[in-house]
Amino acid sequence: MEVFAPARAQSIPACRSEDDSCPQCKSGRYLNRNMKLLASPCYHRMCEECVSNRFDAGPAPCPECHRFLRKIDFYQPVFEDLTVENEVRIRQRLSMTFNKRREEFKGATDYDAYLEMVEDLVLGLLHEEDAGEIDRRIERYKRENQSSISKNQAKQKREDKIFEVTVLRERERRQQRRDEDQQLLEDEKRKKAEIKQNLINELATAQVTGRTDRLCVRRRTALPVSMLNMTTSPWPFPTQTYLSS
Repeated sequence: MEVFAPARAQSIPACRSEDDSCPQCKSGRYLNRNMKLLASPCYHRMCEECVSNRFDAGPAPCPECHRFLRKIDFYQPVFEDLTVENEVRIRQRLSMTFNKRREEFKGATDYDAYLEMVEDLVLGLLHEEDAGEIDRRIERYKRENQSSISKNQAKQKREDKIFEVTVLRERERRQQRRDEDQQLLEDEKRKKAEIKQNLINELATAQVTGRTDRLCVRRRTALPVSMLNMTTSPWPFPTQTYLSS
């Protein structure tokens, strides 16, 4: 079962807890480790399976508040507290319309009044105080400031693009530095391994040479003096080999 588009497109990890349970079917994460708990626009929780069973056929009322919802309206919440989730989403929605900047106002007083007006709208939507009137105020503001809204949205998109490019370049720079550091470590390990192997080879060669010399000395000292003066040696090796060793 796939996660619905709004939840799948979310870049921030969804909130998860070992104590999560669906208010409808009462299933919990303890028995179902892969359970996805979703939230509705009216901020009521429901597991993904219950959402599919209830809304696959089309819009249906929310089992908690009876508001008509669609399957695509559900999303994975980022915050455990749905009140915080509600406020964040309201601010995100309003920021697309109320996007004026400080430099567009004559002074700090006008800018502060603008910010207070936006906060009043946020609190009104958060506490559902006369939502119809607030929606009409928002639509009226859109009509009166369409040019400014569009210009600031385009400016914000450019700034977001520059930010993404900056972050991407910084990430690539850090990755390149990590790769270089890793290469230096590997080169150092390889050099140490080569030095160690060379020492082992030298020690092995020295031990073999030392045993051969000692063997030749023992054979030479074991020969009688009369045999050392013989012209023809009875040993497999010439006498001078032992004398010269």
